[in-house]
This record gives sequence, structure tokens and C-alpha cells, in this order.
Amino acid sequence: MSEKCIKYQQDLVDIFYKEKELYDELRLHLNNCEKCSKYWEELEHIKLGLKDIDIIPVDYMQISKAFEQADNIKERRKNIKSLIVFIIFSSIIMSIITLFAIKGYLSEILYFQMTTYMIIPLLLPIIIRKRYIREGYND
Repeated sequence: MSEKCIKYQQDLVDIFYKEKELYDELRLHLNNCEKCSKYWEELEHIKLGLKDIDIIPVDYMQISKAFEQADNIKERRKNIKSLIVFIIFSSIIMSIITLFAIKGYLSEILYFQMTTYMIIPLLLPIIIRKRYIREGYND
């Protein structure tokens, strides 16, 4: 197949999808080229076959509900992953604290806890502000 035939067949596809009009040079080529005219006939046959297909009505409400359900499933999976990470992290921390308590560092653990209880409330407004900014609740 020649380069011209390839170009004309691409143009025929554009004409089939109504992106271009059938021009004289292409019409002349279709009369003279058996392969291209057969290609055009196949495209026309496809168009006739598509007319016989019943159009299925689209229920946009059902589609939007399906997307909402998919988003809910994603959110639940994300929450489950966060919970698993929290459980693992908490178990590791508790194991380390228990190990230190057994080794005799109980007073240091208590001092760390008291310091943490005093510092975290001071940092809480900063943490909340950063989260508001990240989530788009900026003033």
C-alpha cells in the first residue's frame, strides 16, 4: 500500500467520524483505488451496523452512586491501613517501655511521660493550625 493510500485511509477515518468533509481529490482516488474504496465500504458497513443497535439509556444517578461507593471503599481501606500501622507502632512502643521498666528505668519513663504531658498541650495549637492549612480550612 502506498503512502498516499495510507494518508487517504486516515482521512477516510476522519470523514467517518465527521471531523472532515469528503474532498474531490479523495473522491477521485476512491474511484481509482480498489483497496481504498473497499476500506470506505467497510467503514460505511460499520456505520449501518451501528444504526441497528439500540441506544441504552444512561442512569447518571446510578453511576454517581457507584463512584461514591468506590470512594467509600477507598476511604475504609485507608482507615484500615492507618489502624494497622497504629497498632504495630503502639505495640513496638509498649514493648520498648516494658523492656525499660523491667531493666529498672521506671523513674526515667515517668519523667518522660510527665514532660510529654506538659509539652504536647503547648504544641497542640500549632498541630491543629497546620492540619487546617493542609485540609484547606485556611482563614
